Amino acid sequence: MRCRQCGAEISENAKFCGVCGKKVEKEVVQPQQEEKKNVKVEKNQNTGKKSKGGIAALLIILCICVAITGFIIGRKKETASSDSGNSVISKIKGEKKEEDINGAWNEFSQYYKGYVYYIKQLALYENELYRQKVDGGELVGDEEEVWYAPYSEIRSFYIYNDQIYFACNCYGESEDSSEYEWDIYTVNCNGDDSELLYHAQNYATMRMYGENLYCLEETDEENYYIEKVTTKGEATKMFDVPEEYMNMYMRWYGKYLYSLDGDEITRIDVTKQKCVKEVAVKKEVAENIVADYMVSGNKIYYTDASQDGGEYGYRNWYEYNMDTKKKREILREDMFPYSGDSFYIENCVGDNLYVVRSDSDGAGGQKMYRLNLKDNKLTFIRSRDTEYSDEWEVCGEYIVNRWENDDGETGVTIFPMEK
Repeated sequence: MRCRQCGAEISENAKFCGVCGKKVEKEVVQPQQEEKKNVKVEKNQNTGKKSKGGIAALLIILCICVAITGFIIGRKKETASSDSGNSVISKIKGEKKEEDINGAWNEFSQYYKGYVYYIKQLALYENELYRQKVDGGELVGDEEEVWYAPYSEIRSFYIYNDQIYFACNCYGESEDSSEYEWDIYTVNCNGDDSELLYHAQNYATMRMYGENLYCLEETDEENYYIEKVTTKGEATKMFDVPEEYMNMYMRWYGKYLYSLDGDEITRIDVTKQKCVKEVAVKKEVAENIVADYMVSGNKIYYTDASQDGGEYGYRNWYEYNMDTKKKREILREDMFPYSGDSFYIENCVGDNLYVVRSDSDGAGGQKMYRLNLKDNKLTFIRSRDTEYSDEWEVCGEYIVNRWENDDGETGVTIFPMEK
């Protein structure tokens, strides 16, 4: 070995260098300490790996949370869009939708932004669209003409984004003309800028769902099909309607065509490209439903054909929930404050059914009641004690009564609804 001071060679056992006299310091190897140091370094390295792994895991969890949140928001938007299509989308009063203001089965009248719009018969195969300003249960001013064309018969109309869309049977130059055409027109709510939107040679009926019009049209071979017409007049054929659907049991509500199909009530979604029937009411309920049934939301209101009905044809009315498959009785003869003729449901708005009953004493009048489905309370609203042929519809706080008397005179009367 060598001296660390002068570099001279010295023996392994020497305590002092024989050249410079420096005390010899022997090198001590500490392998265990080095091993411990290596272990510490390795632990630190492992700790670093664990730290990086934890960060990565947190990032993955965060990404999953963001994805789930996005999915939920998307579903909410989708649901909101779907729900808005259950009416004409227009918001009429505050946050209420059109379906919460107008009767679910209105055909000739509609409330929209302070006006009641209605079809008024002028003569055979000729009518006109009018409106009446209303406010707080009162009629304001005179009725206003919105649209009229000679020898034209408006069959139905819908209001969306301040535009009126209506189906019109046009007879040409005279009411005696054997040729007629079905047209869909659009006009703004003030009656200005009327234009032809769509022409259909053999149009049958029309409904509005969402932003589109859906027409049930007849071919020359007396077959039927669904045609979708956008608010820009673009038409697309959807599908052919099964022949068995075209009967007295067919009902059109929202986006569905309902019909008594054999021993069941089935329905078809008119917004789809293919005709797919789904069961709405199974045999055990459907077999007792007579022709007089109505659809509103997920419920069907009907009379039970198994009942005798008695002298005046009394038949109790039932509510059937298509989701829960539950049935309950909602309307009976003993709920009325007086005896009378048969009774039937005329319309529905939200949780209220509007019931009409004719007098049995020969006076020919009719009385209307409101049935609250939450507490099953039947409340008298008003009567029309004349020998008129009546049609009643509900528009917000008003009842619209279209009538015809024995002399052939026709008219429309708007009544403020008594609370």
